[in-house]
Order: sequence, then C-alpha cells, then structure tokens
Amino acid sequence: MLAAFERLPLSDREAVLLADVQDFSIGEVAFILKTPEDAVRLHLSRGRKLLREEFDQNSGTRIRNKGSGVKRDGDGRSNL
Repeated sequence: MLAAFERLPLSDREAVLLADVQDFSIGEVAFILKTPEDAVRLHLSRGRKLLREEFDQNSGTRIRNKGSGVKRDGDGRSNL
C-alpha cells in the first residue's frame, strides 16, 4: 500500500495524507497547500480512486464503501 501511495502524483498524495491520514478538514488542507477547496476535493477524489484501483488490481478484491456492512472475500462472495 505504501508503494502505491508513493506513486500518486504529489498533489494527490499531499491531499490524501493531510485529509485521510492526518484528519485535516478540506478547508484546513486548502489552507496548508495554499490551493482552493475545489482543487483539494479533486486531488482527494483522484488520489483515492488511484489507490482503490491499485488495491483492487493487486488483491483481486473490491473495496466496499464504508457504510455497506458487507465484507467480501477474494472471490467476491459475501462473508455474511
């Protein structure tokens, strides 16, 4: 996962690190990076998508949205 993170474009990596790892708000990230909030949202969306695609490609498992409540195993079947 760290290797995938390091392959992100710098602007996406900075946004994901600040918002998702260090738990700063969109406004705080925008202030820190001296960029508009819309740009931060774009970088977060793109960075998360790239990480998700990398994970999906390497694990064979699709990451589910947090609220789905359904966990999947490697072949996509529900573990309920």
